[in-house]
Amino acid sequence: MTENIKLTIELDSNLKRNLESVCEEHGLSLNKLFSIFAEKIGSEKNIPQNVLTDPFYDKDHIARLKERIANAKMGVNMHEHELIGVDDDSYYLG
Repeated sequence: MTENIKLTIELDSNLKRNLESVCEEHGLSLNKLFSIFAEKIGSEKNIPQNVLTDPFYDKDHIARLKERIANAKMGVNMHEHELIGVDDDSYYLG
């Protein structure tokens, strides 16, 4: 018999709430959802194609995001601009 292990993951709080809502609609817990996902991937030795084909997760896009984050942390290529669709200063905090 195999031994269960504890796995810790970090999720954005909004993503977690959305996942919990979907799980609740289907009578699942987050733990069960991730177990089902892991079992499917483990048994099929493959990640579902619709996950892999999402353009957000394309390796080139991820590389561009990492570069932009690094630049932002260094203050490189940062420019102020007007917000689109804002008619007055009521949206500004401060």
